[in-house]
Amino acid sequence: MKLPSIGILGGGFVGSATCEAFKHYTDCKLYDISPARSVHNYYEVLAQDILFVAVPTPMKKDGSVDASIVDSVLAQLKNALQTHKKPVILKSTLPPKDLVAMSEHYSPTIHLIYSPEFLTERTALLDFQQTNRLIFGDHYPEGQQNFEAVDTLNQNVLMITALFEGRFPKVPIYWCSMEEASLIKYGTNVFFAVVLSFWNELALIAESYGLEPNEVAGMIMLDQRIGRSHFQVPGHDGDRGFGGQCLVPETKIITREGLKLLKDVTLHDEVYDGQSFTKVTLIGHRKVNDIVELKSRGIYLRGSKDHIHFKVDNNKIVPVLLQDIKPNDMVYMPNPLLPTGDFVVNLGDKPSGYVKWWPEKLTITPQLARILGLYLAKGYSGVYLSKKTQKKSYVIQWSFGEKEKYLADETIDALKNIGLHATKKLMISNETTFGPSRTWSVRLRSAGFIRLIEILGLGKDAFSKNCPLLPESLALPLIGGWLDGDGSKDNNSITGFSRSQNLIFSIHTMLMGCGLFPLITKNGQQLNLSMRDDVEKISSYLFRINTNFQYVRNFSYASPTSSPFLNGWISQVTSIVTQKEESLVISLETKSHKYIANGMLTHNCFPKDINGYMHIAREQNVAPFMARAAWETNNKVRNNRNWEKDLGRAVTVDYNDDEEK
Repeated sequence: MKLPSIGILGGGFVGSATCEAFKHYTDCKLYDISPARSVHNYYEVLAQDILFVAVPTPMKKDGSVDASIVDSVLAQLKNALQTHKKPVILKSTLPPKDLVAMSEHYSPTIHLIYSPEFLTERTALLDFQQTNRLIFGDHYPEGQQNFEAVDTLNQNVLMITALFEGRFPKVPIYWCSMEEASLIKYGTNVFFAVVLSFWNELALIAESYGLEPNEVAGMIMLDQRIGRSHFQVPGHDGDRGFGGQCLVPETKIITREGLKLLKDVTLHDEVYDGQSFTKVTLIGHRKVNDIVELKSRGIYLRGSKDHIHFKVDNNKIVPVLLQDIKPNDMVYMPNPLLPTGDFVVNLGDKPSGYVKWWPEKLTITPQLARILGLYLAKGYSGVYLSKKTQKKSYVIQWSFGEKEKYLADETIDALKNIGLHATKKLMISNETTFGPSRTWSVRLRSAGFIRLIEILGLGKDAFSKNCPLLPESLALPLIGGWLDGDGSKDNNSITGFSRSQNLIFSIHTMLMGCGLFPLITKNGQQLNLSMRDDVEKISSYLFRINTNFQYVRNFSYASPTSSPFLNGWISQVTSIVTQKEESLVISLETKSHKYIANGMLTHNCFPKDINGYMHIAREQNVAPFMARAAWETNNKVRNNRNWEKDLGRAVTVDYNDDEEK
C-alpha cells in the first residue's frame, strides 16, 4: 500500500528529522525560506497529501511563546491552498489556547492537527526514528464526540493514521484534544527538568559528604518504581543542569558603561539588545570540546555548537544553532546605541605634591576628542623617573610627519584651551632604516592628563590603545583625528590602521552607532570605509586626508554582501569553521532574551519550555511551584563554576514571583 505523500515547511532540526525519517517510505518534499535548507519549491510542497509545519516558536519577554512565525506560515498556506480541510500537522510547540485559536481561525481551509515532537537537537533523527508513542491533538466543536461526525475530518484522520502506521507499525498512536496534546508536550519536558534538577541537587549533597553522586543514584534506581532517565550528573555536555548555549569569554558585549568582555559582564549589568539596554539576569560557565567560529565582515564570533544565534531569512530574523549556519547566510548587525549628552570625566582626588593641572571634572569637547583621536594614532605616554631629580615625570608625546606641522599646532592649541602648556620641536634623526627622519614632536608633562588617559582607557603604546564609546558628537571628531593620524585614502575609500584590535573594534562600534558600516580587515587591525554615504559623512571631520572623491554608483549598490536592514545591517557570513578546542564558554541570559555579541544579534539561553509552562500555569491562576523549584535548582548548579570547592553556591536570578505569593 502506498503511503500518503508529505510536504514539510521548515528545514530546522525537527523538519529535517521528519524528512529523513519518511523519505525512504513515501514521497517527501521539503521547503525552507533559506535556500541552503530548501530542497523543493513552495508549491511542490503544498501539492502533497499531508503537510507538516515545523518552524520556530521563540520566547517573549514575559516567558510566553511567540506564535507569530507559525501564524505567518498558516496565513500564507490559507491563501495558497485551493482545497478545504487540508491536513496540516503542526510540530511547533504552542500553548493550548494558541492552538485552539489557530485551529478555529484557519478552518475550514486548513484542518490543523498538533503532533508534539520530543526530539533533542543533538539526536533529533535518532529520537524521531525511535519514538515510543505518537500523539495527535485535534480540535472539534463542543459536543462532537467522535471524528466520524465530519466525513472530511475523518478521512484526514485515517490518512494520517495510515501514514504513521506504515512508517512506525509497532508504535501506538493516540488521538486527543489539542489542549491535551499541548500539556503532554510541556508536561513531559518540565517533568524531565524536575527530575534532572533533583538529581543535580542530590549530587551536590552527595559531594558534600565526599561521595560519588552517580553511585548513590545507581543504588537509588535499584527501586524499579524509579526510571533511569536524566539521572547522570554531569550530563552529556559535561555540565550540570540544563540549558546554557554559550560564547567564548573574549566576546565583546555592549553594556551601558561601554564595551566589556563577556567574562567581565556581571549580574544585573545592562547590555544592548539591538533596540535598548536590557538587564542581565543569569550568567553560567562550562567547558566544551568544540568551538564554532563564524566570520562576517571581518568580525569573528566564537561559541559552542549548541549556541543559538540569529540569521536573516527572507527578511525575517530567525534563531538557528551556531553549528547550522552556513557560508553566505546573512547575520544581523544592529546599530549600537551610543551615549547621549555631555561626556564628563571625573579625575578623582588631586594627588599630594605639586600638581598644576588637575580639574575635578572635565567635559570632553569635540576639539579635545579630536586631539585624543590624534593621540590614538600618533601618541604614547608613560611615567618615567628623572635621572637628574629622581622624581617622577609624567610625559605624553605626539609625533607627526615633517609636513604635518599643522597637526602639531592644532594639538598645542587644543591643549592650551583646557589650560595645558605643551612644547613643539622638529626632531631630526639620521640613524633610521630608510634614511633621515624629520618629525614634529609635541610633548606635554602632566600627571592630570596621564590620569585622563588612564580613565578613558586610551592605552600607553600602539598595542594597548583603546577608547570608550562616546556620543556621536564626540565619536566622529575622535575618529576624524585618528584617521588624520593613521589613515589613508585609496580608490574612493578611507582606511584606518592600528596595532590594537581592541581599538579597531571600538571605533567600528562607534561608526556603526553613527549609522556607518565599516569593514574590518588585516586580522582585525584595519578598518575600511567605502560606501559613498559613509565616506562623505566622515570627510567633514578630516583635515589631512583629501576626500574629494568622484563616485559613479549609489550607496545602495556599494556592497553586494551587505545591505541596510531594520535598525542596522545584514551581512553575509564568509566562513564558518568547527574547531576541536577545549574552551571555557559563558552563557548570558537577559530579560529581553537577546543581546549583541561582537556586533551581531544573538540569542540567550533560557530553557524555553519550562518558562512557557510557568507562563501557562499563571494564566490559569495556578502557581507553578514544582517548575519554579526545578528552575531555581538549575540556576544554582548550572552557574557554580567551582562545584568541588564551593558546593551549592547559588547565583541570584531576577524573577518576578508576585503572582505566586
